[in-house]
Amino acid sequence: MATAQHLVSIGVWLIVCIAMTWLLCVFFSKKFYKKTTLITSWGCRVASFLGIYIIVRVFFFEIYHVNGHSMNPTLVDGDYVLVSKISYGTRLPRSLYEIPWINLLTYFYPFNLLDHKPTQQYIRLFSKQDINKGDIVVFNIPVYQKMFGIKRCVYIPGDTIPNDDTFLGVLPHNNLCINMCRNSLSKMDHEIITHYHVCPHDSLLQFSHNYYFLLGDNRGASTDSRIWGAVQDDHIVGKAKFIIFSKDKNGKFRWNRFFNLVK
Repeated sequence: MATAQHLVSIGVWLIVCIAMTWLLCVFFSKKFYKKTTLITSWGCRVASFLGIYIIVRVFFFEIYHVNGHSMNPTLVDGDYVLVSKISYGTRLPRSLYEIPWINLLTYFYPFNLLDHKPTQQYIRLFSKQDINKGDIVVFNIPVYQKMFGIKRCVYIPGDTIPNDDTFLGVLPHNNLCINMCRNSLSKMDHEIITHYHVCPHDSLLQFSHNYYFLLGDNRGASTDSRIWGAVQDDHIVGKAKFIIFSKDKNGKFRWNRFFNLVK
């Protein structure tokens, strides 16, 4: 399985590198534009710029806006955070709806006939880095999968969640099998089964993903894994790296937060 994932990753990254090199050459080539009209040259520049922009957003980095106070004081309302998608392995888009700018085509026929909710799982490119405790991650919220959240990873697969009358049990990991007897399932297992529709195999329940328990730093004002359960690795988008810039509710820049590392 690892070998196949490596081969897919190498193939995809090779295609991405070739595409980026070609687009950069087109964008900066002076000889190419000398042989074309002004309209054609500007059209090619715009097209190559959009191609580079889309590749960077899909495969490398994305900027996310922090909305709310759940991560205070680490991240505050109005922060714009650079998120690395390659840290945990880039997720390949499952449909046109997940590709920036290209998704505008879905408003027109025949692209508007495509399924808004693809059922296939994400293919994640290989990465050497695992999700660790303390990492601040961006993810698809389990109960609202079109929405994104940003929280801190507090427990990783195999960890036992303390009994705080909210969840009790061990975070499931890939290929874990547990007894389907209702009395043996923790509340967390029930939440995972409900949100992700894990299918039982005979009398056992086999998990096909790793699960992470994510919490906001500002516990009293955070909706997180205590509410909607553990988050499977399939939903993790990337790792928050640093704050690009920050604005308060009046639109004034918080200069002291510019380019701060996210820890």
